[in-house]
Amino acid sequence: FNAYPNPVSHILNIDLTNEEAISTLQITDMTGRTVYHSEEISKAMSIDVTGLESGPYQIELRLSNGLVKTERIIVIR
Repeated sequence: FNAYPNPVSHILNIDLTNEEAISTLQITDMTGRTVYHSEEISKAMSIDVTGLESGPYQIELRLSNGLVKTERIIVIR
């Protein structure tokens, strides 16, 4: 998957066109706290991150076969 722009200040775009059988998408801060969770997944998603504090976050994409794919993003203000 592709998450952009990175760093991000307003809208994070996530392109899932090459992924199959996604069960959940979540974003966590570096303490492990979930700040975004969705089970309604589409091939192209836009997530408003204006409510998040500046800093690093991790996107976790859970596939129905049990695999987890991750990508790190930075939120800036």
